Amino acid sequence: MTNPISDALGKAEKKLDKLLITNFTASNAVSTTRHNETSSEDEEKEIITNFKKKDKGDMKSLNSAIKGKWFDSAEKALKEARNKFKDI
Repeated sequence: MTNPISDALGKAEKKLDKLLITNFTASNAVSTTRHNETSSEDEEKEIITNFKKKDKGDMKSLNSAIKGKWFDSAEKALKEARNKFKDI
């Protein structure tokens, strides 16, 4: 035979447990995940920016050091690589 009061208390206890887990344990996990995602996005932007700066510097160095068809083909290859990197 079931007791309605103990059933109601059991349901209330389960709801309280779920509420505590959601508000304390899960909120910390969600916060940590969001922080990690933001940090990863910031690192990715920084890497892309550094790559673009280095790429431009390399092109200037090559341009001053090398002339002719070889440089034109190397410049074309670097531009293609740069465009593929943009799509990532």
